[in-house]
Amino acid sequence: MNDGLLSQGESVDRYVVEGVLGEGGMAVVYRLRHKTLGSTHALKVLKVDRADIRARLVTEGQLQASLRHPNIVAVNDVLDVKGRTGLLMELVEGPSLYEWLYHNNPPLSQGLEIFRGILAGVSRAHRAGLVHRDLKAANVLLDSSDGKVIPKVTDFGLAKVLDEGGNHTQTRTGMALGTPRYMAPEQIRNSKEVDARADVFALGCLLYRFACGRDPFENDDTFALFESICHGRYPAPEVLNPGIPASVRAAIVGSLAVDRELRIPDCDTLLAVLDGETKHKGRAPSTMAPMPQTTRTSVPAPPPTAVSAAPWLALGAVGVAGIAALMVLVLAGGWWWLGRGDEGATSATPTLAVGPEPAADPTPAVSTPPEVATPAPGVESEPAPARPAPVAAGSTGPKASSPAAEPAAAPESEPPARAVATGTVRVTGDATVTLSGANGRFGPGSLPVGSYEVTATFPGREPRSFGRVSISAGQTVRIACDASFANCSVGD
Repeated sequence: MNDGLLSQGESVDRYVVEGVLGEGGMAVVYRLRHKTLGSTHALKVLKVDRADIRARLVTEGQLQASLRHPNIVAVNDVLDVKGRTGLLMELVEGPSLYEWLYHNNPPLSQGLEIFRGILAGVSRAHRAGLVHRDLKAANVLLDSSDGKVIPKVTDFGLAKVLDEGGNHTQTRTGMALGTPRYMAPEQIRNSKEVDARADVFALGCLLYRFACGRDPFENDDTFALFESICHGRYPAPEVLNPGIPASVRAAIVGSLAVDRELRIPDCDTLLAVLDGETKHKGRAPSTMAPMPQTTRTSVPAPPPTAVSAAPWLALGAVGVAGIAALMVLVLAGGWWWLGRGDEGATSATPTLAVGPEPAADPTPAVSTPPEVATPAPGVESEPAPARPAPVAAGSTGPKASSPAAEPAAAPESEPPARAVATGTVRVTGDATVTLSGANGRFGPGSLPVGSYEVTATFPGREPRSFGRVSISAGQTVRIACDASFANCSVGD
């Protein structure tokens, strides 16, 4: 939620605030427009208001402004925002890599192309002495040019600015700082001792995501997640992607080494390993070892005693056989004694009474229809929907279904139409958008108020959902679609 520092329409230097682009735990990002030029920009304002942090942020802004790299979000100015320092930055209209990957599962070739751009931006920052320390998919913004996706890394040095500000509420010395799933083991132990190799570890996590379709370390329990990272336990890349190239696997394993002395040391080496031009000489980490069972303890079983138990088993078998033989003799003697006492019997041989065999069922087997599934207790079952009535050719709109045996109803006069509250949906971009809800299925334009699922189809791609949108009376909702990203964003 916005902390109320700036509001829409408010002026900041030569710019006017158009709204809030986003907010995190460290800063708020506003959308600004130049009053004279009309150009749009992003303004990042820190939530922490300290003189030492402001000075450090200005230094970081100066360094980032000097980078001027196509894969790094440019910093254009430093502004005073009501006593706080704000970085005026390039505005990237595309989604973050995190948002894009949530809706897309790109082929490895496209993923590697995006990853190389990220790697180039991080490499340029490292050469200038900047360590990101919070590199993740959410801190990579996607731009497009001539149908090509261009990644741009943002928030360089922001985590370091907060961490070096002293003992304040956001972080303390020795406290882990970063995003848990992308944090290097040494960063978990003590963020003060982090260097560029922590960024290499985070790059390995991103490369794993492109190659395997998921993050290497996933656990909702932060403690268990940190334990997996510090012990290097993650699914082997070749298990999730059997066709992964050897050079990509080597780059992942070398980047995710637990011991940073054995890790790929820098971005240039990582690129060389990824291209198969060199092999990382460090020892491969124990990432492929099975995860030990740490949540359950058991008493070790005693050593096997099969040899010493054999005589007792043999004696037991002999005893059982002897008892069985004795029972047979007793039964035979009893039948013999009964046979002698029956002088008038026509047969002296005793026989056991056996029940008559059941007569064969003369009724032929009849196949029964499958039973109707019974709902589980407590679960309400819905009646099967009635078969819809045929719709005449060229007719549009839903038709009410009716039982086949029911005669056609006499025509009735239609009730007077009631005014329906509507809103408007505007779509820009190269996509066919449909909105489906309780009121029906619609295209862009005027449609009844309500909640609708947004489905977009890009040329050469399958239809895909982009979430839901609520339409209020008189409201105009804009949906911007970009074929380069195969992505749609919804905004007022």
